[in-house]
Amino acid sequence: TVRYSRVAGDSIVYRFKGRSVALVSAKGPNRSKAKIYLDGKYKRTVDARSSRIRTRRIVFSKSWKKKRTHTIKIVNLGTRGRPRLDVDGLAVRQ
Repeated sequence: TVRYSRVAGDSIVYRFKGRSVALVSAKGPNRSKAKIYLDGKYKRTVDARSSRIRTRRIVFSKSWKKKRTHTIKIVNLGTRGRPRLDVDGLAVRQ
């Protein structure tokens, strides 16, 4: 099930144990930017904008050498004119 937000500042936090994580989202003309935090530290801003709708795209990923407990936080920036941010899923590699 896809979850989405159209409100700037909305966020999702997910705690997991693994060696890698990937954010799966739809991309499209009305899709927003999002800030990604890992273990409480800002990592990157991702932009889900695309000229056409593209579903189930990996828009962010991160890997580590060892399996550990981590937390990912995704914050919708509610980009003007294209506020929607989809979260199709989070893929975690054990």
